[in-house]
Amino acid sequence: MLELYVVSEQGLGRASPSSTVPDTRDRLLGGLLSPDFDDHSCLSRYLASLYRRPSLHNLSSHLVSRLRRYESLHRLCGPGTPAYSRSVAHLRHSMDTHRPARASSNSSSSECSYIVWTPEEGLGNRILSTASTFLYALLTDRVLLVHHPGDDLNNIFCEPFPGATTTTTWVLPVKDFPIRNIKRFTFHTRESLGNALGRGEGSRDPPAPWLYVHLKTDYQPDDRRFFCDDGQDAVLSW
Repeated sequence: MLELYVVSEQGLGRASPSSTVPDTRDRLLGGLLSPDFDDHSCLSRYLASLYRRPSLHNLSSHLVSRLRRYESLHRLCGPGTPAYSRSVAHLRHSMDTHRPARASSNSSSSECSYIVWTPEEGLGNRILSTASTFLYALLTDRVLLVHHPGDDLNNIFCEPFPGATTTTTWVLPVKDFPIRNIKRFTFHTRESLGNALGRGEGSRDPPAPWLYVHLKTDYQPDDRRFFCDDGQDAVLSW
């Protein structure tokens, strides 16, 4: 998992929470699915829920509003957008000059920040880790990008966000991305969170314009600080 801190764009509005009970006949599942999807883009998007019993739990309208907010952010900052192109250029320049990829002092208060998910183990583990990474992106106002080497998952999952295939996508464009060999990263990678914290580097002095978070079974004690306050302070500074 990578944390990338990049260029600034306009902020997005907030919404107040409440709850509703989803209608089992509602093809949008009470708002879990966006009305902006192309109906023919992925049939399983609407059919998958028919194979399960309807949920008896209330659906939080705060969750629905956060999903719509995220979709707006993805349209603004996702691959194929001007903001993404500027972000990659800024990241590349920061890597070339060995400077942190922080926004300039005259930029707006909201940044396009990214989290890159990398595949690991079998399909079940990939689904769970993708869902966890998206939740983290949702909570921290980051854009989720998935690294699919060899495009082995592109024909399994629907594009989850409106605008895919027309304006943007959730798949990381590896060819033009300046960070190489992501799949080979380990807990030894210098830019990992564990190594940065082990060197005493944190939010005041990020060691690189990007951060790698190693959350595999062989992760080290400093890697596990991702789940602690000081680790999150460092991660959220990128």
